Amino acid sequence: EYKGKYLKLISSHHVMNNNGYYVGWADFSVIIPLDNPLDFRLHFHGMKSQNLNTRYLIREYMEQTLYYSIEKMLEGINNAK
Repeated sequence: EYKGKYLKLISSHHVMNNNGYYVGWADFSVIIPLDNPLDFRLHFHGMKSQNLNTRYLIREYMEQTLYYSIEKMLEGINNAK
């Protein structure tokens, strides 16, 4: 969703436990400010998603993955200019 000064992305992450079995979906949104995309915010929606985040520590992984992806996207845009 375009919200004027930021983008709001809504998705889900299929969470796996330490044995590689899927344990559920974690619903989340990412708020990306257009003036500084690397200063995004990650929000987990609902108690189930928050519990999966707490139990399986997915926030750090997702934030690192999002940061890297946005950084590479911005590099591609800057190189295309």
